[in-house]
Amino acid sequence: MNKSVLSCLVLGALSAMNAAHAVEVKRNVGGYAPVTHWDPAGIKAEPFVVTPWLGLAYGRDSNVGLSNTAPVSSSLVVVNPNLSVVAEGAMKRYSVYYTGNWARYASSSKDNFNDNKVGAEAENEWTGRLNTRFKADYVAGHDPRNAFRLGAAPEHWQMPSAQGAVHYGAPEATGQLEFEAGMASKRYTTNRALTVAYDRDIRDMSGKFLYKLGAATHANFRLAERRNDYQNPISFGRNSTEQKIQAGVSWDATSKTSGSVMVGSMSKKFDSGVVSQGRGFAWDVDMKWEPLTYSTVAVSGGRNFTETMDVGNYIIVRDFGAAWNHNWAHGIETALTYSNATDTFSGVNRVDQRNNVGAKVSYSMRRWLRGGVELQRQNRNSTNALYTYGRNIVMFTLESSL
Repeated sequence: MNKSVLSCLVLGALSAMNAAHAVEVKRNVGGYAPVTHWDPAGIKAEPFVVTPWLGLAYGRDSNVGLSNTAPVSSSLVVVNPNLSVVAEGAMKRYSVYYTGNWARYASSSKDNFNDNKVGAEAENEWTGRLNTRFKADYVAGHDPRNAFRLGAAPEHWQMPSAQGAVHYGAPEATGQLEFEAGMASKRYTTNRALTVAYDRDIRDMSGKFLYKLGAATHANFRLAERRNDYQNPISFGRNSTEQKIQAGVSWDATSKTSGSVMVGSMSKKFDSGVVSQGRGFAWDVDMKWEPLTYSTVAVSGGRNFTETMDVGNYIIVRDFGAAWNHNWAHGIETALTYSNATDTFSGVNRVDQRNNVGAKVSYSMRRWLRGGVELQRQNRNSTNALYTYGRNIVMFTLESSL
């Protein structure tokens, strides 16, 4: 597929592709996933490229239940299977994928989890002006114990979703249009006496106008709306509509740098009229810099609404994250990650400060095999001391492909 044309679609479609999952992405509390940056070689089986790989890890978690008063330390084993199948042509790209994240704790079996994600994606360049991207996936995940609500065990859920984006306008055109839509249904499967109140449907719609400022720079004007519909009558008072109006700039100037910056306003209005609506400043940043062909720096962040599962009417999340991946000589690779977030709860006097730091060093023993060591440090400081915790994770990893 023509990369310059496709890049215009991808930059604008990122919000639609992630929209159904933003409620999780914007407030990722206490979860564990490997710090990894690997692009293993695929197996060609025309017209497909099949890429299977497996990650294994063994280590220790200093605070499995995210407790401030009685932390439980445990060794754990994590299995991370992955598979992608891609068929690509000059004007199209189709893919299906699967990834799993399974963990077993030696001293806290109730915190074991089997997270899985399977999906499919289609990208098409129909003409020099019209491009589309559609994606559907199914996620089986969990909320770690005490991450959002104080409880005795993790809470597991399932969420199917579908998203799509349409881009109209040639890369050299003065103006271009993008339309995006997404929908998801989140349903909890455990502790139903309480979690039934948090089942909800999410719908997203947005439109964007891009005005060409330079060879690969555009001014962006975007309108977006999100609809939250809870499924149990006891939670109908939480049904709400969020709107966002933003302007900004996007660029893909060279092979070294690309990204977008958007600023504007956001509002949240509840159907019931009992809960006061929210308003505020909204911003979103997504940037990538490749100073060297073997070194990548990515930065992302924003200020947005998200739903609450414990107290308050809603949460305003301000989050920022950065990652640096570098391939050194002799098969040595490093990955560094950092994230910082502030969760401000509406309707109650609670503010959470979250900081996560991760580091990994890997050594490629073969083209298809590498080992490494990984460190993660997680902190949450809350005005409600029950939600404050610190956590250290140390893992020894092994990753293999065919």
